Amino acid sequence: MLLRDILETKGKHVYTISPDESLQDVVTKLVRWNCGSLLVVDANRPEHMLGIITERDILRACAAGKFPLSDHRVREAMTATPLAASPYQTVEDAMGVMTTRRIRHLPHPLRLRPRGDPEAHRQRQVRLPPDALDE
Repeated sequence: MLLRDILETKGKHVYTISPDESLQDVVTKLVRWNCGSLLVVDANRPEHMLGIITERDILRACAAGKFPLSDHRVREAMTATPLAASPYQTVEDAMGVMTTRRIRHLPHPLRLRPRGDPEAHRQRQVRLPPDALDE
């Protein structure tokens, strides 16, 4: 299975944020949109990905004592030039990259949308009979 197969089921909306917005804005958007990452884009060139900010980046900022979050900018905590994926990568390859690099998000810069979780997609595809786990 290719990553493009996952993208086809996820819809087309892209969740983004500007590098000049606050870390509090990140938290607000992550909660509002029930997602784990936002692509960081230039407000003047929204098709240009500058990086990614994830829930882990917010936790690291909190652990570093960056309070209040409203006083700190996305550019201070984001991952610039993150690893990116191709729609023609296999799910297995993407999962291998994510495991090896210890990351949970592989953005797709051409479509400016976070990749979904390949493992969650794989689990949705697996259908076990109700008694499959019985001993």
